[in-house]
Amino acid sequence: MTKEKACTKCGITKRREMFSRQAAKRDGLRCFCKACQSSAKAKYYATHKTHVLASCAKWAAANREKGRAYCANYYRANTERVKAQKAAWQAANPDKLNAAGARRRARKLGAAESPIPAEFSRWMREQAAACRLLTGLPFDLDHILPLSRGGAHCTENLRLLPSWLNNLKRAKLDSEVTSADFHDWINARGDSFELRITWENT
Repeated sequence: MTKEKACTKCGITKRREMFSRQAAKRDGLRCFCKACQSSAKAKYYATHKTHVLASCAKWAAANREKGRAYCANYYRANTERVKAQKAAWQAANPDKLNAAGARRRARKLGAAESPIPAEFSRWMREQAAACRLLTGLPFDLDHILPLSRGGAHCTENLRLLPSWLNNLKRAKLDSEVTSADFHDWINARGDSFELRITWENT
């Protein structure tokens, strides 16, 4: 058996390990190399994104246990790789991580939720990045009226706070926070519950 194979897509002769397996083929390998296969999948996804996502959601809903088992098996076999990828994504996307955490807490507490427009999410990420660049501080999404106090997960109840001030506030109302630094920050920006600045007005 030869150690190389020509890809019928790009025409380049490559090592056998550069091809995915396919038992039905005489040589046990696919006709396309892995690079061409990935390129074709990416192109198809770009032009059929809605269909692909709908199909994936439909399969996931019908095969929850199978999906969980697959994920568990993959994690056991690739634990370090998964951890490294997760850590890299979290480091590169702190604002998306905070937003996901806010949605998770809202569901856990049974808080009312309104769809967050994609434009608002993008605007908040841009604002957080700009604030971090200017101040050198990480910023969190804060629920002005805490979820545990009946607040909703919606645009009107969200604002950006430096992470250390958000940790001071936690599940308190602004008026219940005793830190002078917290109130100096809020008062300087007119961003209390009564005087919140929403994204539509900026």
